[in-house]
Amino acid sequence: MKVKMIIYLACISILGACSTSGEETLLQPVTQAGFQRVTFTRANNIPYSIAVFREFNHVFLYQKTLNTGWTGNGQLTTELPIGNYQFLFALHYGQNTLLSPELFPNETPFNELKFLSQQDPDNEGLILPADELFLPETHADSIYHITASSTIKCTLQRAVCQTLLYIKRGQKTDDGHYLPIAYENNKNILQSLSSIKMNLQQTGTATTVNAVSTGQGEILSDFDLSAPDTLTTEGFAVFKGPFFFPAENNGEITARITLEPATNSPQPVLTSTVTSNLQRNQQFIITIWVTNDWNFINVEADTREMNREIEGIKDIWDDQVN
Repeated sequence: MKVKMIIYLACISILGACSTSGEETLLQPVTQAGFQRVTFTRANNIPYSIAVFREFNHVFLYQKTLNTGWTGNGQLTTELPIGNYQFLFALHYGQNTLLSPELFPNETPFNELKFLSQQDPDNEGLILPADELFLPETHADSIYHITASSTIKCTLQRAVCQTLLYIKRGQKTDDGHYLPIAYENNKNILQSLSSIKMNLQQTGTATTVNAVSTGQGEILSDFDLSAPDTLTTEGFAVFKGPFFFPAENNGEITARITLEPATNSPQPVLTSTVTSNLQRNQQFIITIWVTNDWNFINVEADTREMNREIEGIKDIWDDQVN
């Protein structure tokens, strides 16, 4: 079944960098002297926040944040003093991913902004998964010259990656392919396990407003076996893993997967690693194949853009951003 994944927030109906356009002054309501009416637009019901930075002595300093007042047709209107501006358009941050430095009016400069991962309080030296952060698709540091009433449009895209983990049972054929061995009588592969853990190594720890990753961190995921994202009719399991910043300079990321057998099972713990290079807005798809006698036969890795229409398992792919 083809299931479409929508991975960008289209603040306009076409892709492109954030942009401005002038409007006829006669059509605009009267504004304060020295101020101009600015309208921000989006194409769906997902409001993003807009942090406003105005230029003073060649430095863009924080003024205020706009995150309420969106109309039903996807517009937010404000009045700004005539001048030069930069805007931080962003969505889904503030839980595990924090904006730094803190925003203080007329103090915080735009060029120092960065989104930071947080330390994992339960695992010393590790970081928490990233929030599903969205940032402008391109040119997040554009300068806007507000001298007349204007409309500003922007396209947002995920600034993070995500893992997708498949656990399957099968056997290797003579031609090198893998033949799935389905379970019967309502049994499934998770009944053979007590835990599935994944360590993501060399992930980024921060990203700039232009989604450039910096730093290096490690994330530990302990999947809940009672709540797979999908349990297929064959008895195989699929888990959506954490969001994370891609590696610095789009470098290599390593995933170490550990499968622990069911309690009192004589089978050993299975561990394997797989690596891949990822960019923002890509999924790291990992497929683990195990045999009937509890051995790894292969670990496959693939990457995929999150906005492609692909063949997928029902309910795995989001059809909207939540």
